Amino acid sequence: MLSTGIVLAVLAISLVLTALALVGKILVSRSNDRFVRVRNLYVYPVKSCGATELKEAEITRLGLKWDRTFVVADSKSNEMVSQRKYPKMALIQPTVEEKDGTITLTLSYPGQSPHEEKLTKADISSMPKVEVKVWKDVISAVRCSSEAAQWLTKVIGVECYLVSSLGEQAHWRPAADGYKTH
Repeated sequence: MLSTGIVLAVLAISLVLTALALVGKILVSRSNDRFVRVRNLYVYPVKSCGATELKEAEITRLGLKWDRTFVVADSKSNEMVSQRKYPKMALIQPTVEEKDGTITLTLSYPGQSPHEEKLTKADISSMPKVEVKVWKDVISAVRCSSEAAQWLTKVIGVECYLVSSLGEQAHWRPAADGYKTH
């Protein structure tokens, strides 16, 4: 019987390889000495918003750091807001920087002043907790500032707010049906 540690290691390696295949453009040599080269690597700090290209990446037990750490939720239904319904979201360009214990999420959109959301561990622990429906699953998260909600509502055109999974115990959510993961 395999030990739990070996099973977790295999799962972590599988998750990393899946993330690289899904997020990066992979070029495989056709020569006899096969190799993989990652030419571009992206994360999506805010689910359904624009991508952030990485020069290097930190891999956590859930995948690439900052990938889909934030979610926009509808204020009335507490359901995830997606660019499938609100295509403008694709033009929201998020960037994340972490320095001296402060996480800064900057949201940019053409024709709008950027919004900066600064978070510390102390801030996160005191933020209101919410449950948000993401497709068929419900995730626990913390609600970000009312200024972020106002900025997103103005840009997207629906009353919404920003949440983050930073303050909660990291969660795992399986890929939706129809999305190949291996």
